Amino acid sequence: MIVASGLLDVVQAAGIDTLFGLPGSTEAPLLEAIRDRDFRCVLALHEGVAVSMADGYGRVSGRPGAVGLHTSVGTLNGLSQMMNALRDGSPLLVTAGHKDRSVLSDEGFCALPELLAAVRAVTKWAHQSLSADAVAPDVAHALRVATAPPTGPAYLAVPEDLLGAETADTAGAAAALVTAPRVSAVASPESVRAAVDRLVAAERPVLVVGSAARQAWPEVEALSRTCGLAILHSQFTDLGDLQVPTSDPSYLGMYGEDRAPLEGCDLVVAAGCRVFYPFSDAQRPKLPAGAALVHLHDDPAEVGRVVRADVGLLGDVRPGLAALLAELAGRDVDEDLLARRSARVAALAARRQEAKAEERAAATGASPLRIEELAETLGDVLPEDAVVVDEAVRSSRPLLRHVELGPGQRLLRSTGGALARGYGARGLSATDGESLRKAVTEGLDSDRVTVVHVPVAQVRP
Repeated sequence: MIVASGLLDVVQAAGIDTLFGLPGSTEAPLLEAIRDRDFRCVLALHEGVAVSMADGYGRVSGRPGAVGLHTSVGTLNGLSQMMNALRDGSPLLVTAGHKDRSVLSDEGFCALPELLAAVRAVTKWAHQSLSADAVAPDVAHALRVATAPPTGPAYLAVPEDLLGAETADTAGAAAALVTAPRVSAVASPESVRAAVDRLVAAERPVLVVGSAARQAWPEVEALSRTCGLAILHSQFTDLGDLQVPTSDPSYLGMYGEDRAPLEGCDLVVAAGCRVFYPFSDAQRPKLPAGAALVHLHDDPAEVGRVVRADVGLLGDVRPGLAALLAELAGRDVDEDLLARRSARVAALAARRQEAKAEERAAATGASPLRIEELAETLGDVLPEDAVVVDEAVRSSRPLLRHVELGPGQRLLRSTGGALARGYGARGLSATDGESLRKAVTEGLDSDRVTVVHVPVAQVRP
């Protein structure tokens, strides 16, 4: 069989049905192989956009995103968005059709001897296939690396002469490696018991949820209800995927946004977030004075990295939270303590809603449009399964503070710092709340990608 067909066999075995990219001549054998099967190829106009599209598609679909880049120059154009994927823990397969080996050995056109070194800085694994028979197993290994906790991007370059070569039909064996059961790490029972000891004794605990808590909202909600916990999301520099519906009654916003939830706080349970990932040292979040830290994460390098964890829980976040719930089920918890916690959370939530209502009232009808009114309008018109992509930078705080997202809606961001993830589309404009409502509704009713441009008031730092 042709190597490119074997590559696609492995990719499809992993449940991937779409390749985003910006191909060149070196990818011709792969494009020919795609033509002969039920597989979608989505063209982008810049490699950074292609990587971003694969990143977003993977996050929403629950499968690894896949992107194909063109040799060294296309790879280099995609590096900044690979850094975003690495920071956000996005499982991503990045392939590149490289120049044939004779050109590479002579450092000819597009050859870059240090290409893999450049890519390794922003990926979990980077490799160039060395033989035709190795390509399918190499793809399988890249997918295993990308999806193993902590998840992230993996890169494989395949020279053009290998991609179009004949090879033994090893794709079936390689595909079996891809579809093998995923290894899941679970925190040790001793650590779980120690964490629950802290949790049942604390007077004012809070639960901080980060991007690595993907798909764990049922466990987050159950833990909050069981223990009377306030729910906060991690600070913006660590927030790639918002895992908490902002409409939840126990949700109190971003960690450190409001001092009130942290006043007297004696325990911070951090689930799937980096504690603390600074934008600048002056704005670095702090652990409340005297508070203990229980830190659950699937990356051993992150547990207690900046702030010492009193209890470190190493493992996948969802089963880790489930383990805490199972341990709590066998404990006697002080009912008066739970009542005090729940009453405090309810009072803080009511206070927060009142403050938000005052902010929105002051912003409504302003010219130019204020972020508060924009967020409120979006909350009114977005469908129940909407995905909001936030690249508002300075305006992100008020946007997320005021947009109401339900359990079926998602907000995606990036914490790597690379911007310009958009792509060309039909454009509409809006200057006030009513025209914004109309433009968004029109865009949702269209079968085309629509960008609504909204000039808004400058948000002060």
